[in-house]
Amino acid sequence: MAVTAVQVVVNLCLAVDTLIVYLGRVTLGLPTHAVAALVAAEGVGGVAGAMAAGVVARWLGTMGAVTVGVVGVGTALAAMGMVSDAWGLVLANAVQGASVTVASVVNRSARQAWIPRELMGRVTTTIRSLVIAVTPIGAALAGLASRAFGNDPRPVFVVAGAFAAGTILIGWALVLRRQPAPPL
Repeated sequence: MAVTAVQVVVNLCLAVDTLIVYLGRVTLGLPTHAVAALVAAEGVGGVAGAMAAGVVARWLGTMGAVTVGVVGVGTALAAMGMVSDAWGLVLANAVQGASVTVASVVNRSARQAWIPRELMGRVTTTIRSLVIAVTPIGAALAGLASRAFGNDPRPVFVVAGAFAAGTILIGWALVLRRQPAPPL
């Protein structure tokens, strides 16, 4: 349950990512080709994260890998709000893509090991429904907050990143570090 609660809160924060094109194109004034590179960077980072997920999980353990992944996501989101050039934003988005993929792959693999096969469909559907349901809420909140900052999404990225990293670190301190390793 704690893993799911953290996952829902982090996904709420991740919805700020819907403002990435606005941040690049409007706020930073990047040309179209730089915005295209920015969007592609998340995919490249995701592929790298998928390739690294198993190694990271073996090295840090299941919840350690999820925690490091989400801290990476939060750090990358906060960095997106602080950079002032295309290269910094592209790099931060690549790190965000890699980090979210590591956390997701390890978390979902652990869930498959923890949940009995006959319950897997119901558990996965319930969790996915919760996680997906908060995305439009997070996107709306990010847009409203950006508007409150004079149409500047940078502080929203910083706050969302800090909140995501803080949520997983609190979750780690209270519950996640004591989660049993999934059965092999």
